Amino acid sequence: MIKRDNGDFVGACPVYGYRKADDNHNQLVIDEYPSSIVADIYRMKIGGTSALKIAETLNNLGVLSPMEYKKSRGLPFPAGGYADKDEAKWSATTITLFKVSAS
Repeated sequence: MIKRDNGDFVGACPVYGYRKADDNHNQLVIDEYPSSIVADIYRMKIGGTSALKIAETLNNLGVLSPMEYKKSRGLPFPAGGYADKDEAKWSATTITLFKVSAS
């Protein structure tokens, strides 16, 4: 609880777009490649593209899904769900997890 209260990351699997810092595994830093994909997703969502169309676009471009990206880099990823499939693709459900707030 103390680490979390101090703002330290205490999870095993950072969210897509971040990674644990090399020198401090309780600190998250931007993972450049997936963060650029996240930015693209937000641009498409703000532009009115549906979650399904965004997923189809990413899959057609060969962009690895968050789990496949983590697997390809030897990073930890959650077990179960999509992890039970041989090859996880982008889906509308995955895209809807990226929340766009109206600010």
